[in-house]
Formats: sequence, structure tokens, C-alpha cells
Amino acid sequence: MGDNKVRPFAYAHSPAVMRALTIEAKYRGYFISGGYDFLEEPGEHRAFDKMIELAQEVGVTNPLYVDTVKEFAGHSLADFKDALTAIEDARLLVNSAVEPDYNYYHFMTAIEVLEALEPGYVKNRKSIMVVTMSTQLDAFGTALP
Repeated sequence: MGDNKVRPFAYAHSPAVMRALTIEAKYRGYFISGGYDFLEEPGEHRAFDKMIELAQEVGVTNPLYVDTVKEFAGHSLADFKDALTAIEDARLLVNSAVEPDYNYYHFMTAIEVLEALEPGYVKNRKSIMVVTMSTQLDAFGTALP
């Protein structure tokens, strides 16, 4: 493609959100053409992968309209980090309705802090769950195995 023309992208998990994103882009003077609107199926990431591939082929910086960057969270902090990095590497500028001041570097810093805290938090959370469960079982007079 490589014609240096701005080609706005949109990514959503619902048709209603996609319509809102196309209206927002139009409000800002852009038109999201067919093939640049990526509607993801629940629990999938095929549309995301196609979007990143196309953005890399285009090779210029383009806006990406999303409702929230949480659309890219996946199942873990690592998934979230990988998705945001792929977007950054594909030269897509995130325009998020929920996070209007989105900044890749700020999000990466926050994720890295959470990653550093996560092992202790998960371990502590599991300990709390065990204590709570054992207390509940004990209240009913049921012996633990």
C-alpha cells in the first residue's frame, strides 16, 4: 500500500461499539473504510491479528479507534502487554473513548509494576481463599480431607 494516506482503523467486540467508533472517527474528519474496521468475536483474537498485519503492511502511522484499551487485555498481564506492544510497533495511535490520554509508555510502566507485584498478590490471595474456605467448612461441621 505505502501511499502515505491516513487510514483510520477501528477495533471492537460489538457492532454497537463499532458504530460508535465510526461516528467518532467521522466527527474527527476521518472515514473508516471497509476492511479497516475489525470486529472481534468473543474470546478470539483473529481480527486483532489481521488488524496488526494490515497496519504493518500500510507502514505509516494511523489512528486506531477503540472504546477502551481494555479490549486488548486478553487473559493475563502478559497478553495485555503483548497486545499494546504490537499496536505500538504497528504504528497505530490509540484513540480511546475511555482513556482519552492513553500513553503506551505509561501503560507499560503500570503493567510492569503489576507484574512485579503479581506473584506475591496471587500467593496471598490463594492463602486468603484457603483460610476462608476452611473457616466456612468448619462452620458447617464438615471435616477437611
